[in-house]
Amino acid sequence: ILSFGYALPIIKVNGKAMSFRQMAGVKVFLIALVWSLSTVGMPTVEYFSTGGIVEWAYVGYWGLLVFLFILAITIPFDIRDLKQDKYYNLQTIPVILGEAMAKLLCYSLLFLHTMLVIVLFGITQPAIWTLIFTDIVVFIVLYKIIFRPRANYQQVYILDLILIIQFLQYYIIADL
Repeated sequence: ILSFGYALPIIKVNGKAMSFRQMAGVKVFLIALVWSLSTVGMPTVEYFSTGGIVEWAYVGYWGLLVFLFILAITIPFDIRDLKQDKYYNLQTIPVILGEAMAKLLCYSLLFLHTMLVIVLFGITQPAIWTLIFTDIVVFIVLYKIIFRPRANYQQVYILDLILIIQFLQYYIIADL
């Protein structure tokens, strides 16, 4: 339902049908929420419904971590589309905060994600290092490639590749 609400005008605001994408500042939060629910929430509920024992606090931590990470890597797409979003009067985070503050928000979210990973799970598990390493790589990619002056903003798709690299790293380390 949330995914449909992103594209389809399923809610009314002041008598006008709107999608979540058109609501001020909601777009990236909706994307992060859908990702965290589909990658952490739904598999956990499925596991629980088949009799599995679930530590709900642990699931909540993972859901929060996925939410923060996806939020951090989604904002650069909106920064890339800043001029177009202004033209179409879409109130995205970069339109509301400005480009510089949106970039700072990305860095802050990555830092918060890294600190929460360390605080919640420690650094003794090799699989946790994949999350920390990914945050460091994303920070470097943002700073050195994506947020550089005169950067080709098509390079933002590198962030999609990082999700694949993160999965492969985790898969390799989990087998060790």
